[in-house]
Amino acid sequence: MREAEVIQKRIECERIELYRMEKKHGGFVHPKVIKQSMRLDELINMYNRAMYSCSK
Repeated sequence: MREAEVIQKRIECERIELYRMEKKHGGFVHPKVIKQSMRLDELINMYNRAMYSCSK
């Protein structure tokens, strides 16, 4: 469960960064915002995999 907790903290930080970037660049279509969103997606996928492996 420790790995999932670490990933969850990273998700929270990256989500805050995504919203900050969205405000700075005026929307979610700016390339930098899209890249940040993709980073967040990957962390969420990592979290889901960690949770799934813990439940087995």
